[in-house]
Formats: sequence, structure tokens, C-alpha cells
Amino acid sequence: ARESWRFAGSALTFADDKSEARRFVRARQWRDTHELPRFVFVVSPTEPRPFFVDFDSPVYVNILAKAARRLARKDPEARLTVTEMLPTPEQTWLTDDQGHRYTSELRLVAV
Repeated sequence: ARESWRFAGSALTFADDKSEARRFVRARQWRDTHELPRFVFVVSPTEPRPFFVDFDSPVYVNILAKAARRLARKDPEARLTVTEMLPTPEQTWLTDDQGHRYTSELRLVAV
């Protein structure tokens, strides 16, 4: 089972930092404080679908910060759900000839 955490949008205090570089550093500190994995999916009541976050990427941290700000403005008590991504990229088993890893999904219908 995947581990999940819930946070009020307003609890992601790094999201309001105007400096993108400082926001990224603070987001990584926030992640470490809460012992979150590097790769997660986030569900927000203000977003149409879950979205991926890599805490080692400033671009993905900015996406998370924007979603947290939007949620905090709409409802300061509303919560984001953060779920670990499994398998991690290192755990995927499907590779190509060069050893690049890919995700895969097998779907079956039993009648």
C-alpha cells in the first residue's frame, strides 16, 4: 500500500515565498521535515486531476506551490493529499536496449 499524508494548503508555507530559489530550498526543507519521498502524487480539491511532484525539480515544486496557494485562497482549511509514487523510477522493471527504465501496467479482464 502507498503511504499518504494530508496537509492544509496553508501549511505549505514555502508556497508564498516570492523568490523561486528560496521557495525551492524551503520546499525541500518542508519535505525533509515531514519525511516525504522525492516522488509523489498530489490531489487537491482545486485541481481536476492528481499531479506529479518531484521535490528535486524547481519546476514541479512551483506547480505544487501554485496549487497550494490556490487551495489556501479558496479554503484555508481544505487539504491536499500527498501520496508516494510507487514504484519509484529505480524500481521499474521494463527497460529498453540502452537500459532506460519505463513504467508499465498490465490490465486484465476476467469473465
